[in-house]
Amino acid sequence: NIAFYQRKRGALLKRLARLGSFLGGSLVLSGRVCGYANCACARGKKHPTYYLTWAEKGKTRPLYVPLDLLKDAQEWVDEYKQLKCIITQMNNAQRQILRRYVKEKRAKRKIKK
Repeated sequence: NIAFYQRKRGALLKRLARLGSFLGGSLVLSGRVCGYANCACARGKKHPTYYLTWAEKGKTRPLYVPLDLLKDAQEWVDEYKQLKCIITQMNNAQRQILRRYVKEKRAKRKIKK
C-alpha cells in the first residue's frame, strides 16, 4: 500500500539529511617521476600519486589529490556512493507511490460504478 512506501521515503529522507560532504568520482593510484636524477623514481620506483577521476563530456578528467587530503577525499567519494544509492531507492519508492495511487484510484472508480 501507499503508506508503506511513504514511510520508506521518509526514512530515506532522514538518511539523506545525515550525509556529509560528498564528491563524485573515483580515486586512482598512479605513479609519477619527480625529476631528481638521484631519486629512486629515476630508476623506475615511481612515487605514489592519487587522482580523483570523473567523466565529463565523454572524457575522463583527473584532479590531483594531495596525500594530506587523501583520507578526506576517500570519505567524500564514499558519501557520494551512499547518496547515489539513496537516490535510486528514493526513485523506486516514488514510482511505487505513483503506481499504487493510480491503481487504488482505478479500483475506487470500479467500485462506484
